[in-house]
Amino acid sequence: MEFTNKQFSEIFWFKLTKVRRWAQALLPPDVVAKRRSGYARKITYQQAWELFLLGNFVENNHYSIERSIKIISDLREWMKLHGFYAGFSINQRPYHSTSITISNYIESKLLFTYTAREIFNFSVDPDTGIHTEKYTVKTIDLPTTVKPEFWYMDRHFEISHIFDKFLKRLKSRVGKSEEILAIIHR
Repeated sequence: MEFTNKQFSEIFWFKLTKVRRWAQALLPPDVVAKRRSGYARKITYQQAWELFLLGNFVENNHYSIERSIKIISDLREWMKLHGFYAGFSINQRPYHSTSITISNYIESKLLFTYTAREIFNFSVDPDTGIHTEKYTVKTIDLPTTVKPEFWYMDRHFEISHIFDKFLKRLKSRVGKSEEILAIIHR
């Protein structure tokens, strides 16, 4: 499945000018759709997820495009391993919810470390109303050359919520074509 920039902006409610700028910065050059060629750039389903994530970082978390691209490239392999990538569905993830904390090195704008918090059991006691969570906390890509006291917490985001929102918007706006249903329900 492929989208044009215009279709992507309509499906995911981003302004077309911003989508064009993000696609130009994030995605590799399109050999067919060059500037003023008359052809529209095609965005694959996998690229749409990364573009949606970039848009979320820029619009909601107020990151620059450069920092957002660095975070996406750092987390790309981790997302593939943990079911937060194109071709996965909500049911394939082993955890109830996953959030990531992004920490930034004080002296560098583009040196990050990531901590994933994965909730694998969530329950509410019906008598007391107390919520109980069982979770794991794992560090992703911590550079060993920098001492931990030079890190500060930058942002916290729920990647499972963002991915679920991506799938729901894709399903509701594109429709129930067989190709979309096959992608979402894998």
